[in-house]
Amino acid sequence: MIKAYFEQQDTSSEKAFEERKTFNELAGKLAALFNQRRNGNNWPEGYRSSRRYPPMFETHPYLRRDESDRRSAVFQAKSDFDDTNKGLPGEPWLSESLARKRLIGQIAKREFPSSRKLPTWWVDSQLEWDFATPENLDPGSVESWVNNFDSFLDETYQKHNDYYGKIRPSDVKEARSVREIADASLVKGFVAYIYADGNNMGGYIQKEIKNPEDYQRFSRDIFEATEKSVYVALAKHLKPHKYKPDAESGRRSKEEVWIHPFEILTIGGDDVMLIVPAERALAIAKTIGEEFEKQLLDTPEKQRRYSFQKTYAPQLIHRYRGDRIPSGSGQCKLSMSTGVLIAAENTPIYYAQKLTEQLLKSAKKRAKELKKDDYLGGTIDFLVMKSVTMISSNIGEFRSQGLTKNRRGQPTLKLYGAPYTLYEIEGLLKTAKALKDSEFPRSQIYQIRSLLEQGKHTAILNYLYFQVRLKTKEQKNLLKTEFDRAWCQPKDPKNKGNLAPWMTLKEDGTDAEKMTYETIWRELVDLYPFIEDTKDKSGSKQQEQTEVNS
Repeated sequence: MIKAYFEQQDTSSEKAFEERKTFNELAGKLAALFNQRRNGNNWPEGYRSSRRYPPMFETHPYLRRDESDRRSAVFQAKSDFDDTNKGLPGEPWLSESLARKRLIGQIAKREFPSSRKLPTWWVDSQLEWDFATPENLDPGSVESWVNNFDSFLDETYQKHNDYYGKIRPSDVKEARSVREIADASLVKGFVAYIYADGNNMGGYIQKEIKNPEDYQRFSRDIFEATEKSVYVALAKHLKPHKYKPDAESGRRSKEEVWIHPFEILTIGGDDVMLIVPAERALAIAKTIGEEFEKQLLDTPEKQRRYSFQKTYAPQLIHRYRGDRIPSGSGQCKLSMSTGVLIAAENTPIYYAQKLTEQLLKSAKKRAKELKKDDYLGGTIDFLVMKSVTMISSNIGEFRSQGLTKNRRGQPTLKLYGAPYTLYEIEGLLKTAKALKDSEFPRSQIYQIRSLLEQGKHTAILNYLYFQVRLKTKEQKNLLKTEFDRAWCQPKDPKNKGNLAPWMTLKEDGTDAEKMTYETIWRELVDLYPFIEDTKDKSGSKQQEQTEVNS
């Protein structure tokens, strides 16, 4: 038990004792006690007051509950179309706590006119709150992520100019609903949920943090790196969007308005939750992961703390063989894994959160596996969900039962390639763009996807047949370069055969029947409508919209 507690393996007993008996041990003990108390454990007398009895909100069969369906509503924010500052869209029933949240949200999103008057719906509720005063309605009185984003852009003129262009920053407002963010997507009605979390944090704290000062510095470094990486990614891949409110929008005015096409749900420590337009999600997630590591290595002092000295073998980690192959050196000890869900705007938020968390766990599991080969970089798992009924269980079961084919006497076929490393995501986006630029017929793209289930050779034969039928030699070479040679090369260098659209996972000494082949073709098909057609933009959005709807 003592050896297990001190994790004594290859080190001496004295060194193991010194590494364990630090401030980190005390912090871990206090955190465990805090979680036990928060979970409702009843402590003996002399300890802090118990929290075992959760708050009981009054309920009654004849009382109306609020929009959260948890507390009893105290009033309804009825609309009055003669007064644009009265009521709320949808006339929601609100409890006092939900009303306060709604008021703070409106202040943070600068929804009030310059008259500095409290909204009529709040005044009519006759609720009392010290914060609800006209003085607190000024923009900036409630800190918001968009305000912090603007402050970040103001640090450098170039970033500010690249994002806003010729648009005045004061004319750009916050998005008020998921519907408005979806309007900025290439395919109308689709958004992406991004959930990112840090890797190797617990191990680093346990081994490297020795005193309170180290904790403070570590916490500051991680938060700054996380926040800046998000702002850099948003400024790099997004631009303000002109939104035209319709009858179903929550805006009173129907005039066009410039909006920020994103919503930062939270940036806390090493956690990030965002809602962005669908076609930009993977690029944003990739940039966040890269910038997070870059920010932690931007000074010599940080390099001494967070630099990882070992080098990994890129050919063993990355399945993508592009022009710029990583060297495998200069890694950061800490990285980010990300789950990305592309879904319709009307997908229930709780369901989207559940699936995004599953994708994040899958990405972190992949990162943990690659860590055995000295790869400490980020990973990304994503899913394009065309309908809410697409997944009836969880993503793991959906992939293992629906997208993995095991036949007796034949190799195993995995009809998906996720999760991906950051470098592989870059290659996946390039390949998807090349598939679009090659003008591969849409019907044949979907036909190859359906033929994947019929076996390895059937899919290879039909892919080669359709590839040969492309119009020009340039289109054929583009697909061969960005897909065949970049993804589908056999692991054995002596094998000059063609595997496309498959990639082999065969290890040395594995029998042919026990080999596993996987393909990224399904992911390419899912991403196809969300890739902008750079050659012919006329009518492309309508085609993509019809494709996704069908």
